[in-house]
Amino acid sequence: MRINTNTNSMLALRNFQNVSTNQKNAQSKMASGDRIQSAAFDPSGLAISETMNATIRSQSQVKRNINDGVSLLQVAEGSLSELSNLGIRLRELAIQASSDTVNDEARVMADYEFRSLKEEIKRLTSSSKFNGNHILDGNSNYELQIGTNNDPFQDRIEYNLSKILDAKSNFGLDTIDLRTKTSAQNSISKVDKMMQQVGESRAKIGASQNRLESMFANLQVGQENLISAKSLIRDADMAKESAENVKGSIQKNATVMMMQTVNSNPSKVLKLLE
Repeated sequence: MRINTNTNSMLALRNFQNVSTNQKNAQSKMASGDRIQSAAFDPSGLAISETMNATIRSQSQVKRNINDGVSLLQVAEGSLSELSNLGIRLRELAIQASSDTVNDEARVMADYEFRSLKEEIKRLTSSSKFNGNHILDGNSNYELQIGTNNDPFQDRIEYNLSKILDAKSNFGLDTIDLRTKTSAQNSISKVDKMMQQVGESRAKIGASQNRLESMFANLQVGQENLISAKSLIRDADMAKESAENVKGSIQKNATVMMMQTVNSNPSKVLKLLE
């Protein structure tokens, strides 16, 4: 029996400190809901979950990109719809002026409206913009980032109407008028060509919009699965941590009682000296 060194008390104190640390960690996990408070908790799990988190954040931005792309296409389709209406009226006027039932004075009057509509078509194609970018002026060629990496095929799609829509030369409408029967008859084919381009552009935009919406739905499912996988790695198991906390409380109480017992032993030794 010794009084200088109380080995049992030291052992009890060390166990008490370990239990306190474990209980503190359990309480911290319960408070934050995060199983990995720092890299020391799970180095490999932290690295994997952080990579997943970066991908999840990027996917959220991609979803916004896709929605912006859909909005861009909707603006373009709305302008093309109005171009189609203008084309229908141009054709109607050209058909009217192509008949000998209309004299030259009436053709001149019809040509006033015809020229006004041509100017509106030119203005519409040059003024249609999305976020400051022209979308129907004949130079509209944009890439939409719809993936989280840098693969041109997998992560981008192209919006390009420059090969379909001859907006630079105003669809060739500047060279036509309704002032004579012959010019009115020649105008019909020009207007038809313009309407064909507008119709093909609307079809391309509609197909692209459907594609973007499909991408959005697929991305949403993939992101949900990735978030679920990250949760399994990173999120704290509240039931387990609660059990660890209760276990720690019991162990601490037991250790305190043990320390009281072992600390009282040296005083018993002193009685031998009495």
